[in-house]
Amino acid sequence: MSIDIHGSVQPQGVSAINHLIDTETLSSATYMAETTSTNSAALEHVRQGGVPENQMPRLYLADSQTAGRGRHGRTWISKDDSLTFSLVMKRSITSSPTTSLWPIAVGVAIARAIEFCFAPLRTQLKWPNDVHLDGSKVAGILLETIHGTPEFIVIGIGVNTNTSPAEDEMTGPIAQSAVAQSIAAVVGRPVDRYSLLTSVIEQVIEATHQAATTPMEIVDDYQNRCALSGKSVCYLECGKQQTATCRGINALGELLLETPSGVKACNTGEVNLVRIR
Repeated sequence: MSIDIHGSVQPQGVSAINHLIDTETLSSATYMAETTSTNSAALEHVRQGGVPENQMPRLYLADSQTAGRGRHGRTWISKDDSLTFSLVMKRSITSSPTTSLWPIAVGVAIARAIEFCFAPLRTQLKWPNDVHLDGSKVAGILLETIHGTPEFIVIGIGVNTNTSPAEDEMTGPIAQSAVAQSIAAVVGRPVDRYSLLTSVIEQVIEATHQAATTPMEIVDDYQNRCALSGKSVCYLECGKQQTATCRGINALGELLLETPSGVKACNTGEVNLVRIR
C-alpha cells in the first residue's frame, strides 16, 4: 500500500512508515505536515468508508497538530518536535475482557517502547493509560469508536519527545494535573521521534494481540508499572469526592479501590493521588 502524503513532511517520518509497511506491521498510512487532530482525521475517514479492512492497521501521522483531543475533553496541541499519531484497527467485540483491556494494553505498549528505546529508563502508568517518567506525564492516549461500528477503533497517541505539548488542565474538586515533561528532558539529549514511532507501533500491535490471546500478561505488566498502587487516591462518585487506597487493577483492567465499605472496581472517570499538605 502507498502512503498518502499531504504537505511538506519530514523524510525521517516517510522512512519510518515505509519500514512499517515493508515489514507488514502497517497496511497503509496518511502522513500530514499539519492537521487539527489525527484522531479527527482518522474518524472522518472511517465514517466515509475510506478505510477498508485490507488497509488496516492504518496510520494517521502529523508532524504537528493544532487542536488535538485528550481524555475528558482536554486539548492536546503539539509542536513539530513531538510525536502525534493515530492508528485505525479492527478488534473483536465478542469478548468483553479483550475489549475492556485495549486502553490498558496501549498504555503498556508505549511504556514498553520507551523502555526499549531508552534503557535503563523505567516508566509508570497512571490509570488508565497515561505514561509517566520521574512522576511526570510523557505520553497520553485517546481511544475512540464510531457509533454503529464498534469493531473499528481509533487509537490516538501523543508522546512528548523533545517538547511538552500544551494540554488543558482539569477543573473540579479532584483537579491535580500531572506536570508534563519530555523524554529528552529525562535522558538529557535530543530524541528522534520517528525512531520511537516505529517501536511504539510495533508494541501496540503486539500488546493488543496479547489482550486477546494472553490477557493476564498485559494485566501483570500493567500491575508492575501502576503508579497509583498502594497509594491514597481521590475520585468522584455520584458527584461527590471520595478517598480510597488503590489496589491495582483486575482482569478487566478496572482500577481496584479499597474503601471503608469494601473494594470497588472503577472503570470510568478520573482518579488522582491525594495531595499531602
